[in-house]
Amino acid sequence: MVITVVILNTSIALMLLYVALQLWRLKLRLVKITNWIIFVDSQAHTLLGEALEQINISQENVSHLGHRKQRLDSQIQNLQQVIRLIVWGKQLWGRYLWLIKSNK
Repeated sequence: MVITVVILNTSIALMLLYVALQLWRLKLRLVKITNWIIFVDSQAHTLLGEALEQINISQENVSHLGHRKQRLDSQIQNLQQVIRLIVWGKQLWGRYLWLIKSNK
C-alpha cells in the first residue's frame, strides 16, 4: 500500500512538474510576444504621429491654396471686366470712326 502511494505521489509530482515546465515555456513565449507587441505599438505610434503631422501640414496648405484661389478668382473676374470694357471701348471707337467716315 505504501508503494502504491509513493508511486501515485511520484506520478502526480512528475505530471505537475511537466505542467510547470509547460507553463514556464508558455510564459517565455508570452514575454516574447508581449515585447514584440510593445515594439510594434511604439513603431506604429511613431509612424502615425509623423503621419498626423503631415496631414495637419497638408490641411494647412490646402486651406492656404483655397484662400489663394479665391483671391486669384477675384483678380481673374476683375481682369475679365477690364477686357470687356476694352473690347466695348474698341467697338464704340470703331462705330464712332465709321460714323465720322460715313458723314463725310
